Amino acid sequence: MLILAGKIFIDTIPGTNQQASWTMVNLGYLVVCYLMFHYVTGIPFGTEIGGVYDDLTMWEQIDAGAQYTPAKKWLFCMPIGL
Repeated sequence: MLILAGKIFIDTIPGTNQQASWTMVNLGYLVVCYLMFHYVTGIPFGTEIGGVYDDLTMWEQIDAGAQYTPAKKWLFCMPIGL
């Protein structure tokens, strides 16, 4: 939903063509995902569970660190589809 909202928002900027619009959406998605999944450690939203996940990134916290789960496959394939 946020990707679609970003695409609609960027399309409202005068002078942007479809190729530039999709490129900006893709770059925005990549920047947000990098910051949220690979840069920020701990729990970014809320502090009721203190200390357990302080040294793990959000990517490591998804599905208890298991590789090749459906959630991680979806997050990995989304920029390829964009």
